[in-house]
Amino acid sequence: MGKSARVLGWEFGRTARGMNALLKQYGYLHGVPGAYGLTEKGQQYAQGQHHARGPGGYAHYNRSWETRTWNDETATALRADMEASPAGIGEDPADMPLPRHLDAHSDTTEANDVGRAPVVVCSCRGDVNELKDLFHIEKVHFLVTVSTDALDSFERRGLAGRDAFDSAFDTVVHTRRLELDESLDIVRARATGFPPIVAMLCHAWSGGLPRDLLRTARAAVELQRRNSKAPLSIDTIFATVVLDDLEAALRASMRTLDFDDDQLEDLWGMQRGLAAARDQSGDFDRIRKDLPAPDHFKTPPLRALLSKVKLGLSLLRVAKVARSLPNYWQEDGVALRAMRKAAAEHATAIAALSEPPLVHEAAVTAAVRDFDATSLVSVAAATAYATADPPLPDASTNGASASSSRR
Repeated sequence: MGKSARVLGWEFGRTARGMNALLKQYGYLHGVPGAYGLTEKGQQYAQGQHHARGPGGYAHYNRSWETRTWNDETATALRADMEASPAGIGEDPADMPLPRHLDAHSDTTEANDVGRAPVVVCSCRGDVNELKDLFHIEKVHFLVTVSTDALDSFERRGLAGRDAFDSAFDTVVHTRRLELDESLDIVRARATGFPPIVAMLCHAWSGGLPRDLLRTARAAVELQRRNSKAPLSIDTIFATVVLDDLEAALRASMRTLDFDDDQLEDLWGMQRGLAAARDQSGDFDRIRKDLPAPDHFKTPPLRALLSKVKLGLSLLRVAKVARSLPNYWQEDGVALRAMRKAAAEHATAIAALSEPPLVHEAAVTAAVRDFDATSLVSVAAATAYATADPPLPDASTNGASASSSRR
């Protein structure tokens, strides 16, 4: 029974692509990755087979490719060649083995002849310098997810020394954050019956980042599930989610500082303020105004944390006001428009936390200042009745898909 390059490679501790490179090095194959052919020597040990999908309306439905299987004598002959000539007959640098985590793509690239349909390889991990070794393969295109740091490095190309990102990619596309209506659609699709006003607050706290949106919505659902005897109010749900996040961030930040660091006292004061905010009768505006000034913190991450605490307290005020709005999930008037505006502006400010302090502090000031709680209070007071909050979907039902794995 013939052996593929992958199976033969097990005997030599090589990947399929690495094995083909070795076979080429010792004269069994010729060509380049994706377009290898058997040499006269290789034909003594391998059989090639042509495959075709037949005619079709489009070129990518009409693909054809070659496969090879190697007989049992191949390994013995190759080892003899390696002992006789350790350096082989010359090695093309392009034939270096693939990084291990990309070996799964090797069969695909080898199966596509250079003259055939192009291949797109998608990768969400891996070192860029490793990937660059593959970019020479003709008609193979790579779509790679990279960090914000990589995007920044690419956009600064030409301003400083070149690096792997500058010299490797044709273009880097920035994926924008979700808009409010997009977040509402995602939550609605994941959890039937999820109150839109809570989804707005989840959008605001996530900054439009999909994974944080679902994590926040999932936390709200789980909180209601643990308190299934009665529906929880908007402000109770959101205060728990936000304050849990902020207190965890504060604890983590305090652990990074030395015991004699003056910033610890300010962080501990913020922690006490958040503890007071858990009291639903707490004055969120007063607690926010009692926070330390930004210049008390020496590093951008701590100043960003201070901004996030301000935004969290502001959103708790929004949630507290929203609780008193009658029929908020149906209304299409002034109150709902004000809530949408507040959610969108707070989301913009949350998204700006990764920017320099000057940028995110200005965004926080704008979001907190522009929200007019008195206009919503007057709308609620003008209505002679109030309606109970609609319950969140039970996490044990189909409506709890917000607690399932994300996208």
